[in-house]
Amino acid sequence: MIPRDRRSISLKMTSSIDIEVRYPRFLIKRTVIEYIYKKSKWISKKHDLLAAGEATGAGKGIFEGRVLFFLGKQYRVEISGTEIRILDNCIIIPDISDINTLERWYKDKSDKAVTEFLEKYNRIIPNCRVKVKKQKTIWGSCNSKWNIYINSRISMCPHKVIEYIMWHEISHLRYMNHSSDFYRQLESYCPDYKIHKAWLKKHSLLLQI
Repeated sequence: MIPRDRRSISLKMTSSIDIEVRYPRFLIKRTVIEYIYKKSKWISKKHDLLAAGEATGAGKGIFEGRVLFFLGKQYRVEISGTEIRILDNCIIIPDISDINTLERWYKDKSDKAVTEFLEKYNRIIPNCRVKVKKQKTIWGSCNSKWNIYINSRISMCPHKVIEYIMWHEISHLRYMNHSSDFYRQLESYCPDYKIHKAWLKKHSLLLQI
């Protein structure tokens, strides 16, 4: 537990066995412990997701046998060859590759997926600018200048989930909130958005490089 100059308590699980707790200096530890206890259900769910990710090697770099997602399918890492490529149920990664190399590979695939989406729906998409870039915790964002930013790992998701993320941000161009009007707009674009949103929530901790 870490005391800080802050006004509220925050919990962050960095692994299935590590919880980082930040709390205001003026609070007594008993109050903090009671807060943690109240969050026990959230901690339990987060633990299960993190444990599942750790079992596949998610977020632990490049090594033989680790699982990586590509377009919604899981592939086992095989260290060999001279270029990154998909072969049967494996993702082939050269021994000299590092995380930056793998991130660039995913960004190239994400650029392609986003371009294909924009070309497919260009007649109904409002005039906006879309950029794929590295983002740690969010899959997409937009601003009042009609700029949309998409996570460079989006190519880890199935095509339908990629479309959901794109429609989510496009809907925000009209409604910069999560109001009922926003969700009606999103549903008009993506009727099954709840299914794709649930998939993303379930797998988000596994979609790591």
